[in-house]
Amino acid sequence: FVPTLLAGSAFGRIVGHILNSAFAGYVTDSGTYALVGASALLGGMSRMTIAGTVIILEASGYPQFLLPLMITFAAARYTGNAINEPMYDMH
Repeated sequence: FVPTLLAGSAFGRIVGHILNSAFAGYVTDSGTYALVGASALLGGMSRMTIAGTVIILEASGYPQFLLPLMITFAAARYTGNAINEPMYDMH
């Protein structure tokens, strides 16, 4: 659970830094990309949409991120289901 959050947030922060250096002043800070990256990797790995959204939303403390987090978790879940079966269902 926690390594997935760490890996996703690291990847999101790297993407945020690249976008901030390429388009300075037009994109948000890299912390927002880290939050979305952690949500995407967690949602794709564990396939939990509502619980993951609530966990990340409460941990961040920003209720205005509700809709982006819901979209991120839903997209990660359905993309993961299209590629392979969930991690907890593998035997």
